[in-house]
Amino acid sequence: MARVLWPDICIATRSGMPARTIFLTAVRLKSWAEESRIEHLYGGAPDDAEINARRAYVFAYNGAFKVPQWAAWSATKEFRDTPKRKKRWKTLRTDPLLPDVKARDYRGWFDTRENYARGHIVPYFISGGDRDNDGMDAEFEENLRVEDEDDACTVFEINAMSNIAPQFHTRFNGQPGVWWLLETHARSMLDEGREFQLFAGTIFLDDVEVRKIGRKDAPET
Repeated sequence: MARVLWPDICIATRSGMPARTIFLTAVRLKSWAEESRIEHLYGGAPDDAEINARRAYVFAYNGAFKVPQWAAWSATKEFRDTPKRKKRWKTLRTDPLLPDVKARDYRGWFDTRENYARGHIVPYFISGGDRDNDGMDAEFEENLRVEDEDDACTVFEINAMSNIAPQFHTRFNGQPGVWWLLETHARSMLDEGREFQLFAGTIFLDDVEVRKIGRKDAPET
């Protein structure tokens, strides 16, 4: 199989057109987005923000702070069959549809007193599975090359920077932080066969100053 170029191939396969074509048909894209909303948005949206549809989730984006405002997704045991987080499956990439936030914006913040990590809102651990029911998963397990382009794009979209927010690593995102504990408990229940419809998001209070981060090697960003 030819080398997969994200994000072009993901936009193309989402339109139902040949994988090497990146021109979308508006009708097909609208239909696809509605299917995603029906699957993931249980009980309706929490606000009237614009909804962005992806294969494994839907979300509203906070353009002022460059983080997800909220996200909604379905989770099953099948979706736990994710690629090993190596090579292309580990890389965080700019979302072509929301390109204002990039991985380099977080550069230099992890090994500091603040210890900010690039934290997923929709977790990587539900990015797997044969979602298009064609008998193939995202990757060939023996070499981690792409097996199924559509399932691969599910992983790439979860690893998009538009699904990332700054999170304290040791105190929150990493072991034994509260977010890590919550995700670990959710993984255990999914592995037991439970199924969930989930919401998560970020909260900003009007009377609390919001600290913004950017590249430490380029403060003007």
